[in-house]
Amino acid sequence: MFHRAERKRSKVRIWLSGMSSSGKTYSALELATGFGGKISLIDTEGGRGDAYGEKFDYDVSTLSAPFLPENYINTIKEAESAGCECLVIDSMSHEWQTLLEEKGKIDEKGGNSFANWNKPTRRHSAFIEAITQSTIPFMVMTCRVKRDYVLSENERGKLEPKLVGLANIQRDGFEYEMTAEFRIDKNHEAEAIKDNTGMFLGKPSVLLTKAHGKMLRAWHSEGKEPTPNCYRCQGKSGVIV
Repeated sequence: MFHRAERKRSKVRIWLSGMSSSGKTYSALELATGFGGKISLIDTEGGRGDAYGEKFDYDVSTLSAPFLPENYINTIKEAESAGCECLVIDSMSHEWQTLLEEKGKIDEKGGNSFANWNKPTRRHSAFIEAITQSTIPFMVMTCRVKRDYVLSENERGKLEPKLVGLANIQRDGFEYEMTAEFRIDKNHEAEAIKDNTGMFLGKPSVLLTKAHGKMLRAWHSEGKEPTPNCYRCQGKSGVIV
């Protein structure tokens, strides 16, 4: 049966990616403060999550290696129980790097390399579910990037590495779970790469501030309250829309 389409009040999931010292953590806390409410931050950067304690009001939980998906999941649940309204995950790259290392250890024991992805993939999927299904309405996640090269033939006919851009240190496809994705440059300015809200895509890069967090919260509030059977709005489809 068809029904008239109307935007439901979906959770807001923001992804900030950038090189070292681009200002990902600071930008994430600016947005989180704009969202309002109780803010929690998951720190994987060796205690650097406390660095902005005098500038912003938030709680910190520091994770130590190994950065297992299960440790992230447990900490997300702790934030839920503590009444967190906006969670900053700084950063998500450590989870994926840890799974890559564990996949390498599985390969060393033998077997089919493709089949050996089975267990790491299931654990990563559980990590994604913890984010998409969380009762926390607002999340901001940071992600490291690396320079991405390909071998290209030069004018002398020899192969040489050529810089083609920046690649996120996280599994491909994670961006599909995000409401908006921003790439932050060395000047701390953010460019929208994906934007379901329609407020940022195609516009000049900006310094993300509390005002942008307030804009995103207003966009969130404009949606209709989800009905009990609206599984997409509840995050159970694994996709944030």
